[in-house]
Amino acid sequence: MADEVVKEEIKEVEIKEVKTESPAPSASTDEHMIPKSRLDEEIAKRDKAQRALEKYQADEEKKKLADMTELDRLKAEKTAAETKALQFQKDLETERERNAVITKANDLNFQNAEQAYKLAERDENGKVESGALEKLAKESPYLLKKNNGDGVGSPAKGKTPSPTDKPREYKVPRL
Repeated sequence: MADEVVKEEIKEVEIKEVKTESPAPSASTDEHMIPKSRLDEEIAKRDKAQRALEKYQADEEKKKLADMTELDRLKAEKTAAETKALQFQKDLETERERNAVITKANDLNFQNAEQAYKLAERDENGKVESGALEKLAKESPYLLKKNNGDGVGSPAKGKTPSPTDKPREYKVPRL
């Protein structure tokens, strides 16, 4: 039953022959463009076929599990759980590395720590190399925050005047 439904839907989505010849120089480009409505139809057909395929695969998986002995079914579930656990572990390691790099980027005063993480050089395993953020800061100083408060006439870094401080008294010479 499910096989017949899938076969019917696949027949509906069969790819039609498309000319790949380039247009003649005198032909306008509008002749070779497809209307949006036709594109939407093709996308809808593709989506329908994809859903049918997923349903078919799920049904086949259910049949396969029903036909297995209990021991085989438990072995398959164990394998699936181990695969899922390994994926979670990999995702956790990636997230830990990302958080460490973003923290380091914030310490180095990058304007956008997430951007620094994306721009940092990686090794062959895809992990951020040691010293990559320092190298990025040296090569691209425009990615760093501007240091406010270190210029002439500004308060020293870390020392903001409190409202209880006395204002300075200036002696104005009389003319």
